[in-house]
Amino acid sequence: MRVILFGTYDTETTPRVQVLIEGLRANGVEVFECNVPLRMRTAQRVALLKQPWRLPQFGWQIFQCWRRLSQQAVRLPEADAVIVGYLGAFDIHLAKQLFPKTPLVLDCMATLGGATLDRGMQGAGDFKTALAQRIDAAAFRLASLVMVDTEEQLQTLPATVRAKGIVVLVGAPGRWLAAGEQAHKSRERAKSQLEQPLKVLFFGNYIPLQGVPVIGEAIAQVKAPLVVTLIGDGQTRAETERALGAKKDEIIWKQWVNGDDLPKLVASQDVCLGIFGTTAKAQRVVPNKAYQGVAAGCVVITSDTEPQRRVLGDNVLFVPPGNAHKLAKAIEKLARDRTEVTTYQEKAYTLAREQFTPEAIVKPLLERLR
Repeated sequence: MRVILFGTYDTETTPRVQVLIEGLRANGVEVFECNVPLRMRTAQRVALLKQPWRLPQFGWQIFQCWRRLSQQAVRLPEADAVIVGYLGAFDIHLAKQLFPKTPLVLDCMATLGGATLDRGMQGAGDFKTALAQRIDAAAFRLASLVMVDTEEQLQTLPATVRAKGIVVLVGAPGRWLAAGEQAHKSRERAKSQLEQPLKVLFFGNYIPLQGVPVIGEAIAQVKAPLVVTLIGDGQTRAETERALGAKKDEIIWKQWVNGDDLPKLVASQDVCLGIFGTTAKAQRVVPNKAYQGVAAGCVVITSDTEPQRRVLGDNVLFVPPGNAHKLAKAIEKLARDRTEVTTYQEKAYTLAREQFTPEAIVKPLLERLR
């Protein structure tokens, strides 16, 4: 089988595509990339709906990317399928022009319309949200297969689209598993680490779904010694700093860590925090950081939602969404009971290698393509 990964996706900020590439290749599929990253995060794309004066600049960036994609496409062999990487609601239109007879797979971890609602930028009846939903609908019409990451996300799609939908979990790229492997060996050699303060880390772009202010409020309540690292910036950063109160100055703040260094940094921690938001989308997803945290061999603490409990089982710690007090208690218990830390690190390490490798993750997609 021969597959083309196509679009303006960026594996640095969206590792989902990297997992697909690694997984397909591990299963013997010949994979070609036709990729020119558009250096624009989801939040920036959604913000265009509120800032239409930026559309000409966006249009120019898209034109430059598409021009280069078109140049790459003519050098590619014929393929059995073209997977349009996330966020591909615009890119799929170019893919249809370049590969008119080839089935198109749209990777739809999030719709543009859903992203506007989740970030609290518009209401359900707002014109801008309606426009985003029409953009999504146009993309769905061109897709032969629509790929989502949870059953709950699948149910949000229109009935006509759901019929051609498929659930493919996110998983973790190989470099995360490698970092976890190295950390696992190091922990086996250095039992003295159990005597150090608990190391807790969060990384993300501070969108409401992630509930980072809940993390700030929880850290402020913990009495046990901690070393806390918060990576990223975004919409709720200021609110998070206020929630931390006096502990704000004790935090190790990092604007971001590049894709090569982030897995090793996360793997060096005891605890990787997931999401704690209460938005509708937060109840439907299993975040990247949950997969990456277990792949890195960390104790993962995240919100107790149906999709996360179904996918992660009893291998991580759950707290109610939005509940800073329960999160603080979970962190404090780990800080005082390092045996439990070791237990959950081992569970995470095993889970990731049994179920979340790229090779395992793509099996449902591979069966559907065949």
